[in-house]
Amino acid sequence: MASRIEFSVSMTPIKTIAASGDSPAVDVISTDINKSLGGSGSVTNSNNNDLTTTGYASGTASYLGATTAGVNLYNAAKDFVFVKHTGLKNTDGTATANDIQIVSVVQQGGQTVTTPLFTLKKDEGMVLPRCLVSNSLVMKVKSSGSDTVRVEYVVVTI
Repeated sequence: MASRIEFSVSMTPIKTIAASGDSPAVDVISTDINKSLGGSGSVTNSNNNDLTTTGYASGTASYLGATTAGVNLYNAAKDFVFVKHTGLKNTDGTATANDIQIVSVVQQGGQTVTTPLFTLKKDEGMVLPRCLVSNSLVMKVKSSGSDTVRVEYVVVTI
């Protein structure tokens, strides 16, 4: 059992200066932010409980197949969520141009409200530490087009 899950994120704003004369195009850090930004953290298993993990078992992934209707990612509070767009069709492993969206679906008073939250393109991933979700909300992964997209994911409860 894991003692903790460590994670980090970063971003660097890049500006491309166009080629001119005998000088090639050059990428530089954009001056509006003027540096890379990042953060990191750790979700700790302080009670040494067994982790409940969905999406991986014994080092092997069980992928989600994101359709236009969406597939459930999680529907209750979770300690950690990782989602990655593999860039592949779930059916045969060939390339897809479809994006995926992470959406929230809320059932209240007999109505369903779906709200797109994030879009991931091929090879992009994201982490969501300490997800505070009520049982009336479901997080889903949806495909932007007709292909069912293979999504790598891990949902952890400590």
